[in-house]
Amino acid sequence: MLTTTQERPETAAHGLVAHSVLDAHALSREVAARYDLPEGVRASLLFRGMNDVYVVTAGDQRWALRVWRGTWRGLDEVENELSFLNFLKSREFPASFPLHLRDGSWYFTLDAPEALRAVALYEWAPGVKVFDAHTPETAAEVGRLLARMHVLGREYVPAHDVDLSRGHLMRDLPDLLDLVADRPGEAQDYALFAPRVQAVIDGFDRYDLPTGACHGDLHPSNAHVADDGRITILDFDGCGTGYLLKDIANYVFGSDFYGFAPELGEAFVRGYNEIRPMTEDEFALLDFFVFVKTFQLAAGIAHNVNSVGRASLRFRGLGWFASQIRSGMERHARLLGD
Repeated sequence: MLTTTQERPETAAHGLVAHSVLDAHALSREVAARYDLPEGVRASLLFRGMNDVYVVTAGDQRWALRVWRGTWRGLDEVENELSFLNFLKSREFPASFPLHLRDGSWYFTLDAPEALRAVALYEWAPGVKVFDAHTPETAAEVGRLLARMHVLGREYVPAHDVDLSRGHLMRDLPDLLDLVADRPGEAQDYALFAPRVQAVIDGFDRYDLPTGACHGDLHPSNAHVADDGRITILDFDGCGTGYLLKDIANYVFGSDFYGFAPELGEAFVRGYNEIRPMTEDEFALLDFFVFVKTFQLAAGIAHNVNSVGRASLRFRGLGWFASQIRSGMERHARLLGD
């Protein structure tokens, strides 16, 4: 049986479970007891990843239920996301928003074997993923929306300090070296490359790189487009305060990562600049930020591989990451002090 608590008790399973799967039927009962939904609430697991997402249905309506991985996000980060989304809702920004519980709160916690897991119910975003309808027009509109979000974010006061500026390249590097230990030359290259890349990241303050409220992981699968062309942004799990260019580069990287033509990333950047013109330094460093995203993602996959498996590697294998990272080091040799 699932139990709720605000304090994590020690159990025999603590430390033995990396990522539990919560029973969908038990979650149905928990959701029905906490939210004002129609009769007949049912949940089914949609996908597992850094977090788990369930489809919740009742009557002819549906919602998305996120169950955060307990060792992935702390409650401060959960609260920061929900606070930012409620701010955006007050500004009529098109996002997938959380529903409040009967007691007025925005999430609840469940005691899973590995840790407390936060749970929240979200509106279902209409339409299909931009991934499935990725055209220059949709890419440009996503760019406009991101820029609008960045402009609105100037008024936002974060609920908690979640700093996205530096990333976790050096923290995750040992895991990446372990993951590629059997691949000739890669571990040696990454051990040499990472400190040089991190040194440039640590010096970003000397450039004209505006900071503010960021989505944190916007790409063609984290936006939906409806039949009438309206776009809804979703999955703000990685939101926080950081360089706005990091958000821009993340979408450009994601478009390339999924194998779309470069013109779609370029259309996204053009659309963005219609609303918030990028600085000269942002234009100059865009490709470097895309390269950093590549390196950080490879390291991040390695850091989390024992919780979620090599999920992202079904799109791009380790060989692709190696070639992209080496190419990036060559393209940016001057900036990296080579």
